[in-house]
Amino acid sequence: METFIVDRLADNGGCELPCWWGVTPGETSWQTVRQHFPEQGIQVLEGGSLALRYQSGQYRGHPTYTDLMVVNLYQDDGIIRSIEIRNDSYYLPLQEQFTSLWQRYALQPVLSRHGVPTRVFFDMTIGAPCIGSGSFPTYDMWVIYDDQGMAIRYSGLLLYDHDTWSVCPVFGQSRRIEISLWSVKDDVAPPDFAAGVYDPAGDFSVYGFLPELTTMSTQTFYETFRQTEPQACVEIPRTPYDGVEIVTPDTLGLSPAEESALLVDRFLNAPCELPCWWGITPGVTAWENVQRMFLSYGKSVSRESESTAWGTRHKVGLMGRQGTYPFDYVVEHGFYEQDGVVSLIGIHGHTQGWPADEWPIPQYFAQDWNRYLPAQILARYGKPTQVLLHYWSEGDAPYSLGLVYEEQGILIEYMGLAYGEYTEGNYYPNHVIMEIGAGHFTDINIWLRSPASQKSMEDVFRAVGGGYLGLLPFVSTPTLEEATGMSVDAFYEVFLNPEAELRLRATGKLGDYYP
Repeated sequence: METFIVDRLADNGGCELPCWWGVTPGETSWQTVRQHFPEQGIQVLEGGSLALRYQSGQYRGHPTYTDLMVVNLYQDDGIIRSIEIRNDSYYLPLQEQFTSLWQRYALQPVLSRHGVPTRVFFDMTIGAPCIGSGSFPTYDMWVIYDDQGMAIRYSGLLLYDHDTWSVCPVFGQSRRIEISLWSVKDDVAPPDFAAGVYDPAGDFSVYGFLPELTTMSTQTFYETFRQTEPQACVEIPRTPYDGVEIVTPDTLGLSPAEESALLVDRFLNAPCELPCWWGITPGVTAWENVQRMFLSYGKSVSRESESTAWGTRHKVGLMGRQGTYPFDYVVEHGFYEQDGVVSLIGIHGHTQGWPADEWPIPQYFAQDWNRYLPAQILARYGKPTQVLLHYWSEGDAPYSLGLVYEEQGILIEYMGLAYGEYTEGNYYPNHVIMEIGAGHFTDINIWLRSPASQKSMEDVFRAVGGGYLGLLPFVSTPTLEEATGMSVDAFYEVFLNPEAELRLRATGKLGDYYP
C-alpha cells in the first residue's frame, strides 16, 4: 500500500487536478471507484473513504491501526462529485519524506501548472507569541481555483512585527496539506474556507481573503510565489493591541544587506561581555539610550506592558539575516526597564526551521551565533549553576534547554524539536527524546538580568514560558539530572567539545501539558 501511495503522489496516476489518482469529480462513476482501488489492495469503505491504513499492533486484544493519509470520495447518483485529501503530521509513516513525496503539490509547481488562482484565503491563529519558548503563531492558506474546481491548503509559522503579519510560505515547514476537489459543471459548491477558523469572533484569529487583508492582488501573489526562491512575503497589516504605544523612526530602515552586516558585526558583542549586550548593561544603561540606538537603525520600538515584578516591557522591530528564504534567521529584542534603567534583556534568535529534522539547514545561524553555542558559553563562563529543561508530555513539540549562570545574571536557552518514545497503546510517551547540538537548534534565546533584581534566572526561565514573561509560564521545568539522570558536571564535560552532539532521553511524565 505504501508503494502505491508513493507512486501516485509522484505521478497522480497520469492525470492532473482536479483529477485525483484517476478519479475526476463529475465524471468518474462510483462503480469504477469500487472496482479500481480494491485491485490495488485498498478497501473502499461504504461512506467513500479509502482505507489507507494498516494494522500495526494490538491493544487489550483489539487491533490498532496506523493511518497513512486521508482520501474521502463523495458521490451522488452514482457519480463522484467531490474529493477531499488530507495529510497531517500525526500520520507518521510517510512524514519523514513529506517534502519530497508531496512536492508535486507544493505552492510553486501548482502555480506554475495551474496559473493565477481566483482567490487566496488566510486563517491566522495568533494567540501565541511570535518568537520564544513553547508555541508559535501559525497560518493556514487556501489557494483556490474556482474555475477548475480545486483548492489546496498550506500551513506554516507566522512572523510578525509591530504593524505587520508576514506569511512567508515555504513548503514542508508544517507537515500538513489538504486538497479539496469538486465538480464545477455540476455546480458543486466549494468548501466553506472559514469553517475551520479557531476563534472567529475573538482575538486569537485573523482571517479573510487576499484583498480583504492586504493590497496584494492574486496576480502579484502568483508572480511572487511561482518563483523557485521568492523575494517577498505576504504582508498583512496588523493593529497593535490596546495599550501598546509605538515609537517610529525618523530615518529610513537599513537595506537587507546592511541589516545582515550589522547583525554579523554586533554578534561579536565587542567590546563588552555578557551580561552586557551591544553596549547595553542591565542595571546601568538608561532605556532612552537603548531606544535611540534602535531608532537610528530604522527600527520601531514599542512600549507594551507594565508589571510590578518585571517593570515596563519594550519590544524592538524584527531584524532579519539574509539567506534561506524568507530569512536565515530573525532576531527580536525585548527590554524591561525600571525607573528609566534597563533591568532585563531578552534576545531571541529564531530560524524558520520547525520541524528541524526536515528543514534546510540555515546558512548562517550556527556561524553567526557561534559565540553563544554551548561549547563557547561553557568555555567562557565555566560550569553553569544549573541546567533546566522544558518539554511537552505530548512529545512532538519544541524543547528548551537552559544554561543558568545565577551569579552573572545570564540564561542561555537552546530550542529544538523533541519527539516521543511510546509504548504501544499509550497516548503519552514514556520518554521524550531531545537532540542537543549546534545542528539541531532552531532557536537561541539569551536573557540578561540586573544584579539588583530580586528574580533569579531560574525564575526567568519558568516565567518566560510561551515567549513573554508572565504569559503562559512553564509549569514543569525539571533539572537535567531529574529528567535524564545526567549531572551538570557530566553535561559540562561533554559540551566543552564544540563537535559534541547528544540525544537526551527525558522521563515523559515530567513534561509539561498544553494549556
